[in-house]
Formats: sequence, structure tokens, C-alpha cells
Amino acid sequence: MQPTNVRGFYRRPLPDTCVAFESAEGRSIFRDALEDGGMECYFPLAAQFHTQADPAFCGLGTLSMILNAFQIDPGRIWMGPWRWYSETFLDCCLPLEEVQKNGITLPQFVCLADCNGLLTQLNYASESDVQKFRNEVSAACRKPEKRVVVVSYDRRGLGQTGAGHFSPVGGYDQRRDMVLLLDVARFKYPPHWVSLTLLFDSMKSNDPATERSRGFVTLTDGGTKSKFCTVNSEGKNVSWSRITKRLSKNIREGIERKGDVCEAILDALFSVEEGETTKIVETISFYSQETRGGNTVEMEEFIRQIQSLAAFHFVTDYVTSRSLQADREMMCELATIAFLSCPDTSITETPDTSSMHRYREMMRETGGTPMVKEDVDVIQRNLIAICQCSTLRCCKPN
Repeated sequence: MQPTNVRGFYRRPLPDTCVAFESAEGRSIFRDALEDGGMECYFPLAAQFHTQADPAFCGLGTLSMILNAFQIDPGRIWMGPWRWYSETFLDCCLPLEEVQKNGITLPQFVCLADCNGLLTQLNYASESDVQKFRNEVSAACRKPEKRVVVVSYDRRGLGQTGAGHFSPVGGYDQRRDMVLLLDVARFKYPPHWVSLTLLFDSMKSNDPATERSRGFVTLTDGGTKSKFCTVNSEGKNVSWSRITKRLSKNIREGIERKGDVCEAILDALFSVEEGETTKIVETISFYSQETRGGNTVEMEEFIRQIQSLAAFHFVTDYVTSRSLQADREMMCELATIAFLSCPDTSITETPDTSSMHRYREMMRETGGTPMVKEDVDVIQRNLIAICQCSTLRCCKPN
């Protein structure tokens, strides 16, 4: 029995500019592209193709699909015993509640990709050209490696309803110069083929949130996930864009007030401000042994390297002198990682040259502890990406 008086929409018909993937013509294009070698990126993406979890989650849905296609371990439990990427994990740049209202911008998409271990190459359409786009698409679609092009475009340029949208490119047919868009808004449009030139033209319009054109991002697996520690908001009330700005601000003010760089950093890491419930230091946690394959020998060596550092002893003295309550040893180890991971841009010069010298010596010492340095470098890059990420909003839900 058909439902009556039901409000809302059930999908949209594709305009004439698009060819449905499942149609006879779409299958013909697929066969030609497959024969020509332009579908190498399709199969890993198709294995993880899913529908975005919210009308505004096109960027998050696209990115989580790619992270799973690249077989990147999020280091966090999704459901039951399983670790798997979902949109809910992609909150390092701004709260999911804001994304639900406004979507994300192209810079925010890049920030999220950076924070989750991908290498990104961003191209604004206004600063690029169709041939460069064609070259990037062709390279990603033809090589059997972890490489995908994501497009940020205005749906209206394709004759579709809506405005700004993100989609991964799932294939390229050189004969017709058409690309396959694996549209994660599957409740609205099915996957479809579209002219590469028309798609590029649809990226040229400005996003009113950034006042810049839209564009495309080439994503590759950079192997830059931290191995032992992670920055996450699981179970915590954290606004990442706010908390990282707070960190930089409090460090600078602490240096001006105290003149001691190292103490200013720790004061900022252990502070809680009005409207926040989480200390910044509490957002750093160890991966469990189960998460990283149960290699206790590696983890024990990682802990040993932390405890060998002068920074660890400085942090321990700081925690002890203030009688901070918690698992003290673990707190000191994690606080040491947080201390060493603070972005350099937060550290301002101070008249107390001995304080700055001590800080720089602590940073230099990590060079002799390769496990610590590797994780510190990754976490620092994540924090820098978040700090630099614009909080400007994107398109309305599509």
C-alpha cells in the first residue's frame, strides 16, 4: 500500500547533463572506461560507497568513504569491537552540530583529511585550469594506488538542485571526457557520469562562506597517522577550532605574564576556561594495545623513550607540585607528548632567554627518541592544521 500525505522528497531526477551510472548508456561508458584503464580508483571506492548520514554531511561522507577505501585504521571503536571510520569521527576541525547546520568549506575538508593521515593537494578552480584538473583526474583514476580526487562544486552548474556539494571522482572515460561522480547523497541523486569540462566550470563559482571559488583536492595515503598516541574528542565535550585557538592565546598570554615558556605551555594545557569542560591535555590519549595489534614491546619502548626525556621530568615536577589528581604516571607521559606537540606558532619570544633555551633544548632532545618524535610530529601537524582551518561556513545542506 502506498503511503498517503507524506511530506518531503523521494529523490530527484537527473538532468540531461548527467548520465545515470546504472543506465544502458552509463554501463556503456563504464565498459569503455574500464577497457581504457580509467576505472582503477573505482573498485576500492565502490566497496565503501555509502549514503551520507545527514543532509549536510556530503564532505564528511565523502571523506569517511575514502578513509575506509584506503584501509586507514581510525584507532577508535565504531561499534561493538570494530574500528571503522564514520562521519561522527570527523570532528577535529569543528563540532558536528555546526556541520549539520552549515556543512563544511573546502579548507575545512582539507583540514579534516590532514588530521586523519592523508596527504592533500588543494586546487581552487579560479587558480587552476581544466587541463590540470583533467591530468589530476586521469592520474588518480588510472593508477592502482591509494589516490582519489574529490571535487567541491555548485550543483546548479550541472543543472541539479541545491548548491555546494562534495563528491569523490570514481572513474574517467577518456573517449568522452567524462567523469563518474559517486554522489554520497544517494537519497537525492544516483552515481552519474558528467562532462569533465562542465564539472570544472561548476567549481568556478564562489562559495559565499569563503569568498573564494570551489575546487578539487587530490588525496593520497600519506601514512602519517600517529602510532602510539592520538588526539580525539571521544566522550569529551570539545570544540576543536575553539580549543586550539585557546591554546595559542593562553600560551602567548602566559609567556607575557610569567616570562617562562615551559610553564606557560603547561598552564595552558592544564587550564579549563568558562564554557569548556575539558583540559586540552585530556584530549591526548594512548591507543590501546588492542588497537595497534597488541605490540606491548613497542609500546613499552615508546613509554621508556618518553620517560628518558628532560621534558618528562619537567612535566612530572609540574604535576607533582600542583597535586593534580589522576593516574599520575600516565598523565605525565601524555602531558609530555602534549607539551612537545604544541605548534611552534604559539611560542613567542621572551626576554627570559634561559627559559627559551630550555624549551628549545627539550624539543631538540626528541631527535634522540625516534618513536616519540614521530608521534609528536604527526600530532603537531594535526594541531597546526586545526589552528589554520578557517571557521567560515559552507553551503546549506544539499
